[in-house]
Amino acid sequence: ADELGAVGRAFDEMAEQIERLLRAQRAMMADISHELRTPLTRVKLALDLASADPHAAKQVLDDVDADLAEIERIIEDVFALVRLDSTAAAAFRRAEVDLVAVVAQARARCAAHHGTHPIELATTLAHARCDGDGALIRRALDNLLDNAAKYSPPGSPIALRLGRRGEGFAIEVVDQ
Repeated sequence: ADELGAVGRAFDEMAEQIERLLRAQRAMMADISHELRTPLTRVKLALDLASADPHAAKQVLDDVDADLAEIERIIEDVFALVRLDSTAAAAFRRAEVDLVAVVAQARARCAAHHGTHPIELATTLAHARCDGDGALIRRALDNLLDNAAKYSPPGSPIALRLGRRGEGFAIEVVDQ
């Protein structure tokens, strides 16, 4: 209960804060590694597909270009976080996003990369416009679809659903 005790408690609190920061840093590095691995895997699969089917090369190269742009965006986001020494919210690029287009493109990418799984798209919406970061939504959806294809039995269907939920929208990936 004296000054030495107060110094000891302050030291313990600082040590706990440092430990939390180190855990957060390790988790962030694991997340970054995972985020980069997904588009890199898609690039590799696309290049393999292009070499096997020269007629599909144009579409595949467009997908590779989009994936490389995504990798560049991830790296920019990391640098922005480091510079700002802030949360991930500071790196968001909010704009109007049409979720119908995002979902349709994600379905096409997944079908091209995981041809053994039929991807069933279910939506009654012609447009689903929202305010958000389209690249982050795409990245999350691609990760979900890639994981669904990777961890489902070969040939099993993957359902991709987009619908209204309350004031917003819901995107669902249902696998086996």
